[in-house]
Amino acid sequence: NVPLDCRDGDPNIRPGLRDIPQDGIDQDCSGADADYPLLRRKLRYAYDVTAGGAIVFTRMLVAPARVGDVVALSCAGRRCPFKTRKVRVRDNRSTLSLLRQVKRVRLRRRSTFVVRITRTGTIGSYTRLEVVKRDLKPRFRCLRPGVARPVLCPES
Repeated sequence: NVPLDCRDGDPNIRPGLRDIPQDGIDQDCSGADADYPLLRRKLRYAYDVTAGGAIVFTRMLVAPARVGDVVALSCAGRRCPFKTRKVRVRDNRSTLSLLRQVKRVRLRRRSTFVVRITRTGTIGSYTRLEVVKRDLKPRFRCLRPGVARPVLCPES
């Protein structure tokens, strides 16, 4: 049974209302405060291994990309051409190529490359690519708003 109203003294709290995530108030009378929604963005990449053993990206894109998304790229290891770079999405696209930003990246053993895709009010995505024996080992996590450290992603 859905209650008609869970707080009689407040007309702004009743079933059918949109619950504002993580504000400490159960506006929709569901019994719990809503969590932030997951940012549903995919990072797609491809790479080649050079004769010297370095990994170079041949493709890197975010799909889809929406106005307000922020893509932060981080490179750690010898011969990384940059430490961090940010790309702010200025128009909606089905795919956003990041190849221009990563074309000079040459990853060697023990190097890591991290891509963070965030948007205000959502749980963002975190992808860490580590070089292991001439291959990239990915690690996927989520980024909760206001928290710098990646965490396991929620089920839904």
